[in-house]
Amino acid sequence: MRSTSAEGLHVGNLYAFTGSDIYGRFTAMRGQDVFEPMGFDAFGIHSENFAIQLGIHPRVLTAQNVERFRETQLKRSGCRIDWSHEVDTTDPRFYRWTQNPFHKNRTGHGASWTMTASLK
Repeated sequence: MRSTSAEGLHVGNLYAFTGSDIYGRFTAMRGQDVFEPMGFDAFGIHSENFAIQLGIHPRVLTAQNVERFRETQLKRSGCRIDWSHEVDTTDPRFYRWTQNPFHKNRTGHGASWTMTASLK
């Protein structure tokens, strides 16, 4: 499962998590191993605009939100989440790898190109 880290969790998030949680519990009761990690994703204009509206740096706001989601919302939901396998796309150890292709393209060493054209 993955959760975006802008404003807060809502009933739609838990609705999405509930089906996989029920199936995971059912599968575990049948003696099979179940892997249910959690991930947080905060890249995108929505998260950045929300931070700007509040006057807080996006990195600071995202860290606060991830902590709140984890400790006061998701852990209380009772979902069967394996917190030892948490992924946070805002962690520099993670995004340095996902942002690398964009950086290569921006510096001209990748597969993309820039051209000028008139719009009619």
